[in-house]
Amino acid sequence: MKKNIIIFYGATIVILAGIVGFGVYKINFADNGNQKFCSMEAKICADGTTVGRTGPNCEFAICPTESVKTGNISETEAQDIAQKTCIKGGETLASGYYNENSKTWWFDANLNSTQKGCSPACVVNEETKTAEINWRCTGLISPNNGIIDCLESQRGKFCAQVYDPVCATVNVQCIKAPCNPVQQTFSNPCMACGNPVVSSYIKGACSEQKQSASIEIRNLFAEKYPKYEESVTVSIEQETADHIRGGVSFEPGVGGGIFLAVKIDGKWKIVFDGNGSIPCNLSKYGFPSEMMTDCR
Repeated sequence: MKKNIIIFYGATIVILAGIVGFGVYKINFADNGNQKFCSMEAKICADGTTVGRTGPNCEFAICPTESVKTGNISETEAQDIAQKTCIKGGETLASGYYNENSKTWWFDANLNSTQKGCSPACVVNEETKTAEINWRCTGLISPNNGIIDCLESQRGKFCAQVYDPVCATVNVQCIKAPCNPVQQTFSNPCMACGNPVVSSYIKGACSEQKQSASIEIRNLFAEKYPKYEESVTVSIEQETADHIRGGVSFEPGVGGGIFLAVKIDGKWKIVFDGNGSIPCNLSKYGFPSEMMTDCR
């Protein structure tokens, strides 16, 4: 009796194993009209690695150096155009990023000859498939954001009567703090720094609109960063009636950052400040494209 039970259970296990095995075979190996077996061909990638065919259509897998197409051309295609146009012997390109607003590919370029204070990029237009170097000098962070500090050695010097106007930051003397600096036009840098209450200047005369906007934006920074209420200065580099891009410095002689401001209901609002990349989604505020050329 015991022997019959063992035989029964053994036969049952064998039958179940056969059923499971047949099911696995049907799913993975039987030709049901949908299953495909890819050939063993290999594709050699640009970096020397190989990839095989895969997926339901037996297409070659994407090489590690290839990129998915964004817009009308892929990163690889754009980089080829950039290499041919912008790069000479010994120069290199970094990985690219795609600007949805301008429909361009941007590649940071390590060039043999670079203009001072600039951060060049090779820009590829996806429509024309042409490239050019954008030096990205306007509005970039220079050590003082275009603000030139006055030196003690300039105080009390004799100044020639030369008209080379500058817009100077004048530290107003007052009885009750806070005493916010104002901007004033001087005929030349010597005349500006000869004034003991002038701390710095930027080249070019102050316009009434720029002066008013500069004061308002400076006050906004003072409210946002109370620690630098007395030392913060701003310079306007690009402006329209409702949009401004410029530089901000929080302490004399110390590098600052970029800022973007927009006028909403007649009042200026700072929508970006810092040293990082400018978000492209700020275009929703209507900034002109020339203020957003280096956004990411």
